Order: sequence, then C-alpha cells, then structure tokens
Amino acid sequence: MTYINLDLDLVDYDPTDPGAERFNVRSQSPLIDHTLRTEPAVLPAGLRDTFRQLANGALEAEDMIAMGKHLADALFPPNARNLLALCRLRQYGQDDQRLRIRIRVEALALANVPWEFVFVPDPNIPAAEEGIDNFLALDPKISILRRENIPGVPAASLDPLGAGPLRMLVATANPKTQTQLNTPAELRGIRAALGAIPAIAPVYVENATKLGLLTELMRGAHIFHFAGHGIFQEQPGARWGELEGAGALLLVDPAGNEDRWPAPVLRNGISGRGIRLAVLAACEGAKRDGANAWSGVVPSMIKAGIAAVVGMQFTIEDGNAIVFSQIFYAALAAGQPIEAALSEARLAIRAMGATLDWGGPVLYSRVEEGTLFPVAGRLPSPTTPVSGPVINPAGPDPDNRSLRAYLEAHYDDSGFELLLADATDLMSTDPHPERVSLSIIGARNDGVPLQALKIVRWFDQRGLSRFLVRAVRASATGRQFPI
Repeated sequence: MTYINLDLDLVDYDPTDPGAERFNVRSQSPLIDHTLRTEPAVLPAGLRDTFRQLANGALEAEDMIAMGKHLADALFPPNARNLLALCRLRQYGQDDQRLRIRIRVEALALANVPWEFVFVPDPNIPAAEEGIDNFLALDPKISILRRENIPGVPAASLDPLGAGPLRMLVATANPKTQTQLNTPAELRGIRAALGAIPAIAPVYVENATKLGLLTELMRGAHIFHFAGHGIFQEQPGARWGELEGAGALLLVDPAGNEDRWPAPVLRNGISGRGIRLAVLAACEGAKRDGANAWSGVVPSMIKAGIAAVVGMQFTIEDGNAIVFSQIFYAALAAGQPIEAALSEARLAIRAMGATLDWGGPVLYSRVEEGTLFPVAGRLPSPTTPVSGPVINPAGPDPDNRSLRAYLEAHYDDSGFELLLADATDLMSTDPHPERVSLSIIGARNDGVPLQALKIVRWFDQRGLSRFLVRAVRASATGRQFPI
C-alpha cells in the first residue's frame, strides 16, 4: 500500500469580517506538482451554527451534505480542488494506491471545524442522487488527518522496536454521576479484537482511578486506549465569538464518583511513557477551542509528544464505539497503516447504519508514515516517492552562495514561510532554540532575491546554517530538486 500526500495548510486567519471567516489555503502534492500555491478561502457566516447542530445530531442528511459542500469550497479553493482531482486521477486503476489528505492548521480558530465532513461533489453523480456514502472520508482510498506542527516539539521519530509484544493499556471509567455508558460491552469488544493478536499484550484498568492509571503508566506502554467520558468546559470567549475552555478525561474516585483529569495534568502524566498511539473513545474527547489549541484532551496528548492520537470530536453511540474498537485494532493487527485502519473503522460504523458517527473519529498525526510500530528488518509501507535522486542527508552542506542561489531558484514568499517554520521545528532540539520567520528577519515585503539573502545571512550569523540546510533537504522541494 502506497500513499500520495496532499498537504493543505490553513493560514492567515482574518476575523475582522463580520460576514465570514477568511483565511488562506496553501496546497501542495509533491508527487503531482511540487509548486506550493496560496489562495484565499472563506467559511460563510452562520456555518458555526450548523457545526453545533451536527455535534448535537440534529442535521438531516441533505443538510449535512450542504454543510460538507461549504467545507469543500473552503478547504479546496480552485487550485487545491484541481490538485485533488489530479491526485485522484493518479489513483485511477491502481488498487493499492491511497490518497492521504493532511490538514495543518496555523489559524487556531479553524482547529475546531469538522473537516472530516468535507463533501466534494462527483460530476458523474446527479445532485438528486447524492448521499451520505459520497462523503470524501467514506472513500476507502482516501484518508483525512490533522497534521500537527508544534513549536518546541520535534517531529516524531519512530525507531524500530525490539522483540516482544506491544504493551497496550486499556482504561475504562464510568462515573456514577455521569450518563452511564456501556463500557463493559466495549471492553468485551476490545478483548475480542485483541484476543487473536499475539503481537499486542493488553493490560486492563477497569474503573480507572488516577492512582491506578498512573501506576500502570509508570511501567510504560506503546498504546493507550481510554473508554469513557471526556468533557470540554465552555465559557463565552472574548474574541470572534469563539469559546475558551478546558478539556478533561473523567476518571473515578474510590467511591465511584467523577474525578477529573484536566488536560495539562494529563499531558504531564503520559509524557515520556513510550506511548506512540492514543485512542480516546470518549465523548467530546477531541474537541478543541479555536482560541487555545491545547485546551482539549487530544491536542494535549500531541503536545506531550505522542506520535498519533485518535479522538472523537463529538459524542458517538456506544454501539458504534464498540464497532470502532473492533475494526480499528483488527486492521492495525493486519499490518495496515493507521490512516487505513481508521478508514476501515469509518466504513464499518457506516455499514452499521450510522449517518453521523463515522465522522466522529479525528486522527492527529506527527509522523510522515502511518506505520507506528516498525520492526527491525521490516520497512514501513512507503509513500510513493517523488521522481529524482535520493538525497543523502549526510552529504556536504553547500556554501552560502550556493544556498542563496538555490533558494532564489526554488522558493517564493509562501514557500519561504513554510521552510522557516520547518527550520524552527528543527532548532527546537538545539540547546538554545531560536524562532524564525520572514517577519522576524525583516523580509516579509522584500522580493525573493533579498529574502533569500536575508535568510541565509540570519542562519549564518548565528551558526545555525545546518538547520536551514536540513529543513531544505527534508522538504518536498528538496526531495524534488536535491541540493
């Protein structure tokens, strides 16, 4: 199984228009076209109300499709829409090729938009015949994920694991002060799914208390699965009508009452435990606030350094949560990348008759490939490579003159911003990390030649040129045009 990547960066959010939410979309697919294009996009006024109806299960199918088309207009403006069509054309007739749509949100107010419900009309299907099964996320050859870029947190590096099974920590909590969930049934479903998977060694913590869960976390784990309640406390925000809030998982105290594990405390509790995948089958577990990206539970886990997290962006029914667990882990056990496993789970939920819950799971990822647990001697399923020679990251670095000429030839204004963001991520590992952007170096309004000069000079004067070269070599441009 190979993947074509389609990267969509949502940037430059503008809250000043009272009639709409405006931002820019940067689109690029290295296999199809290495060019990075930036174009304006808009979310119509009133669409936030529709999102709330969606979360409450109050949308009919035709209203859900209409919402999905608005999302498609925003996520895929003309150039991005054309790039999507080219990617899908590249897939035609190749059963083993998949499309991975990776959404990276810089404009934090857009982080709580349900992009998983994007609906791109098929020109071969009359509007009167469009239905739930035509949503993009229900195409088995397409995966939609949130690509997280976290300042100060290096990209995940997943070294091969040694011999032995993966340790999976499964925690359930059903406080008697909350609506009662069918956690015993979900636990039976997880046990059934894992029973035939000798490569996974589950440890179960039922009616999880903080002490009991922390005791098991101290022993380390590769996978953390939580089945229970998650909450998102909302308060009126001070800006653009957004809501500020804090996420939490609800554990139990010794008496069985609710015991909240707030997101910041949760982040500290799971950090450094070896967890590569976390799955939260908790209602509202993945919801985040547009003003504070790390106030939700799932984003806090990403910030703790976990490679991939799956969470529910709204409440899903117990029966569908059970189906999700059974199919998702069975697909992972079959060796599928996490994106493909999630697609299988969506399709299974839909097959059970759900019109909404298939869109509940959200995948947040910090890795280039979806094989989270590579084994020594076995390579992960690769993304289809771009044409051109393989780059030797250990090769000699170019001199400043050559580097400047390279930047002038292959980058534009928007490309520089992305390159500098990647370099900032790399520098986070330095003992004295720096942040850099066109604004910081005073080059935002300069032409490309002067921007290239200032960028090279900025890194050279600080003795950090190696980070700029590494960022170039790791980029799609660097792979297409080796330096």
